[in-house]
Amino acid sequence: MLKKLVMDGTAKKAGRLLCSAAALMMFCGVCPEKAQACEDPASAESNMIDLAQWITNELTNYITQEESLIDEKLTQEATYEMEKRLWEFDTNIRDGLSSLWQNKWLPAMMDMTRQLAAVRVDNARTMGSLGDAETMNENLNLKQKEQVDAFRRYQPNEMVCQVDSLMRANTDCNSLGSGGKGCGPEKAARMARAMTGGYEKEDELHRANYAGTPAAAGKAADQLSEWQEYTQYWCDPARGDQGCTTAGTLPGQNVDLGGLLWGDTQTLDTSKPDVRRRIEAVQRYLISPKTPDPVPASAVDSPSGQGELLERRSMDARYNAIYNVVAQMISERSTGTEVDTSSLRLAAGLPANAVADSGTMPHGASYRELMESLTRDRFLNPEYIVRMVNAPEEVVREQGAINALKMQQMNDIYKRMEEMVFMEASVYAEELDHNKPPRGLEGQPLH
Repeated sequence: MLKKLVMDGTAKKAGRLLCSAAALMMFCGVCPEKAQACEDPASAESNMIDLAQWITNELTNYITQEESLIDEKLTQEATYEMEKRLWEFDTNIRDGLSSLWQNKWLPAMMDMTRQLAAVRVDNARTMGSLGDAETMNENLNLKQKEQVDAFRRYQPNEMVCQVDSLMRANTDCNSLGSGGKGCGPEKAARMARAMTGGYEKEDELHRANYAGTPAAAGKAADQLSEWQEYTQYWCDPARGDQGCTTAGTLPGQNVDLGGLLWGDTQTLDTSKPDVRRRIEAVQRYLISPKTPDPVPASAVDSPSGQGELLERRSMDARYNAIYNVVAQMISERSTGTEVDTSSLRLAAGLPANAVADSGTMPHGASYRELMESLTRDRFLNPEYIVRMVNAPEEVVREQGAINALKMQQMNDIYKRMEEMVFMEASVYAEELDHNKPPRGLEGQPLH
């Protein structure tokens, strides 16, 4: 670039010299000196041409010399110096910048990058820790809330204690203070089943003329025994009964099945002889009041005698099915649980004669009395609803207790329906024996 500038300057100077020479020639041509007499115009013109050529050659040489001077002295030296300075600058700045980059900036930037990355990682860890802490705190709060709710929900209250005390679900049958006799409804249910079988077997001895019973001597002897019992215990002249002048000790109770099952008292103290006698009489007068004569020993080996005995056994089976139903209903009202329901029923405002307390019923309430108290009587207490107002946990606990009682009641209903099916089957079998339809008319109803 510098060389080009120098050459451009030389050309301009040469141009100016040529212009000066042309002007001189024009001046000389315009104002020529007066030709000498010896001069020839042709030679003068040639001389002028030679002079102009000489001047041109001189100027060209001058320009060439100047150009060489500029090219050698100025351009080359300037170029060399410039290149040298540029090389020195490049070397110095490259080394300096390289050293600055390698030793200063690069390590510093690497450290800064590591710090920035570490900061980001630490920020991520911090955010993760905060998230974990928040989640843990939420879980802890939820756990604490559930624990508090569970504590409130499972905390014993009056209603729960009533159910637990009456059901005796958590009490060992042999660890009570009453000699290990109390076990709540469980014991009462087992006792009712056992007593049902006992009533059935006891009356079966009477119907089958077993030895040791009044019926063993025949129908007349059994009838006389029943008449004596009637006049001693059941006869009631006030109700029109005949055969007695004074009322018996238990007037009219031999036919009062409703008083046993649906009266005010749901608990029968079967430890008393009169209560047991009343239960046996009600069942006998209702189901099998008559007893047949025994089959003579001489007729036992005959076909007619054997047929009679087999028919009686068939009748016994059907009577037993009916006995099981009625006796079960009565046995469920037998005492023996060692549970006192007086406070619960009195709080419900029930009459005093319906209370199975330790005074009137020393062996405790019956199974039916307990279920009646748990499923009806305690709901009549005015404080029942008051305890659950503004207390959702009380409602939850009570719902659990009610569900358990409902399951027990459904089980009782299922058993009662099962017993009814057996009783209906026995009654239908009896009718079928006496009213067998003709062949081909089996599908028509019996009349």
